[in-house]
Amino acid sequence: MRRELEFLRSQKNDINVQLKNVPYGKKPKEVVENWLKNMEDIEKEVHSLGSVDAHHMCFKGFCPNYYTRLKRSKKIAEILETIRDLKESGKLFAQRENIFIDSPPETSSGFPVTTLHGTSAERKKEEILQWIKNPVVGKIGVYGMGGVGKTTIMTQIYNELNKDKFFDILIW
Repeated sequence: MRRELEFLRSQKNDINVQLKNVPYGKKPKEVVENWLKNMEDIEKEVHSLGSVDAHHMCFKGFCPNYYTRLKRSKKIAEILETIRDLKESGKLFAQRENIFIDSPPETSSGFPVTTLHGTSAERKKEEILQWIKNPVVGKIGVYGMGGVGKTTIMTQIYNELNKDKFFDILIW
């Protein structure tokens, strides 16, 4: 039972290492969290089983208490079966993709936007797109008086970048 539990602990440690490095936009599967909780419960049971004195004697120490030993051996058999089940189910989590859930799919392909009127708005849109796609540029700012179309231009740029899949992650 101790050998089986040691193997199970090594599986738990491997899973915990992977859980510490959660990829962006993903979360651990609920089945993994339940497996870890069950693992902790089994460890507590084994620890409490080890602390029970198995050598109770009856008749003033002249013969062993067979009833206590029988109960203990049945409990050990149950725990060992549970450990083996956890060990088998833990093998599924050996690969990273079996531990995490992908981020939820995007619900919309873009925002509704009005059309741009005039060539200067189209030129500004193209200029901003060039700056955004430039790998050297880390940040841009779009400013101007209220009502000139900053949000409209940026909405169109967002929709275009989202459609072209230019970036892995796009946040509005």
